Amino acid sequence: MQHKPRIFLSYSRKDGEAFAKKLRKKLEAKKIPLWQDIISMEGGRDFWLQITEALDQVEFMVLVLTPGAMESPI
Repeated sequence: MQHKPRIFLSYSRKDGEAFAKKLRKKLEAKKIPLWQDIISMEGGRDFWLQITEALDQVEFMVLVLTPGAMESPI
């Protein structure tokens, strides 16, 4: 059974992807449902719509703060 995500995991693929992957595994081990683009997005659906839908559902947003994340327009 899929649980509603509690955390939206945001990061830059440029320099935060490895850390985000490790963090996701730690959260999953604690049975904390989360939303991360690489595992949660559905192909063929509008990218931005999926992001905003996820943000409307979660309780928390975790930003992996890296130089790439700060430079990103998204």
